[in-house]
Amino acid sequence: MSGEGNKPYPCDINEKTGVNDSALPSAPCGALIGKVGANGKPFLVGIGPTDVPAGSSGTLQFIMNDWGFDDNSGSLTVTVFSGSPPATASREPTRA
Repeated sequence: MSGEGNKPYPCDINEKTGVNDSALPSAPCGALIGKVGANGKPFLVGIGPTDVPAGSSGTLQFIMNDWGFDDNSGSLTVTVFSGSPPATASREPTRA
């Protein structure tokens, strides 16, 4: 998902349409993009918690930020929480 120097790069211009018609042109190419509902505004899903835009309703959808999917492969796992994510606890190991 990054170019030279490990910096994010935008998706290239779609050779068929002549524009960058990826899901969210302002986001790096290959980034995970979310959208809620058929007419929802796309948003960048980052590493760690990402809030869904306020006032959204409908089905949560995900897509990779790209315009040509014929050369893509692989998979990813997305965990979705409704409300606050579960708290994580840490404790010192017990000694016997």
